[in-house]
Amino acid sequence: MLRELGEDCAGAVMALPSGEVPPRRPERYEILSASKLAALVDNLPAAPLGIGDGPVTRKSLAGIQPKLLVSKLPSGDWAYSTDGAPSTHILKPEEAAYPGGASNEAWCMRLAKACGLTTVDADVLQIGEVPVYCVSRYDRIIDGDQVGRIHQEDFCQALGIETFDSRAKYGVHSAKRLNLRAMSEILRFHAPVERARLLAMTTFHVAIGNADAHGKNHSILHHADGRIELAPIYDAWSTIQYPRLTRTLSLSIDRTFQLEAISMERLIAEATTWGLGTAAARVVVDETLEHLATEVENADHRDGLTISDRFATSIRRRVSDLRRVE
Repeated sequence: MLRELGEDCAGAVMALPSGEVPPRRPERYEILSASKLAALVDNLPAAPLGIGDGPVTRKSLAGIQPKLLVSKLPSGDWAYSTDGAPSTHILKPEEAAYPGGASNEAWCMRLAKACGLTTVDADVLQIGEVPVYCVSRYDRIIDGDQVGRIHQEDFCQALGIETFDSRAKYGVHSAKRLNLRAMSEILRFHAPVERARLLAMTTFHVAIGNADAHGKNHSILHHADGRIELAPIYDAWSTIQYPRLTRTLSLSIDRTFQLEAISMERLIAEATTWGLGTAAARVVVDETLEHLATEVENADHRDGLTISDRFATSIRRRVSDLRRVE
């Protein structure tokens, strides 16, 4: 499995056969025509990650949703990386069960970037007949035509939690080991100032109505100089827009998993268990909500997306409710 899928993984790890070394630059990329890209996207259910449907695929990425790893060249062309060349973007076709899901995720990620909580770029592309969510990889460094890898470790990995059973990434199934406090302890030891950013991210997820911010959707970055920091938000969407999806939080906040029970005071109370002071935590939560309230009104963030008035109003209402002092 590692030999076949290990050349382009999450982070900086490459799994290569014994005796082989990482490819030397310049890396090799195969430019994809519009028709070839559409064919790869259409065939993802049968050929996950494009396996067996084009160039030899040696790529892997966690998650159950069909996705394609591609690279955007300086020319603007989409390309398939070969021989271990790093990919730069992830493409996820919209699922029929969640209409508007691609725009939902793209808008939420644009809001996160406007609030200073992520560095990635998000868009929706029409590829063939399918809207496709397109996001740049946060674990890559692009300098001109050079692409570098940054090592990342999600919090399930960092806490030693096996996820062969996919439910293990949710705190509700392993609350004694996987929770925000345990994640904050790793940050307290390696990057204490990042606990405030974890609180801002948690506030953002609650405010947009995302109950799916689980252990593998939070990571830390290991930089080449030894510095460790919290990875930016890289997976955020408003799950409450779909009644069939649960409103049970993936990670508890102030000892509750109920999304509708979360208030500003509960966010602050959770943060105090991480070692943050009450006043400092209140500033972080309040500033995050203030930024989000402003950015929701910015029409530029909706360019090229299908965002209903009902969707926007639901986030406005949630932000307003969270800012209400109990």
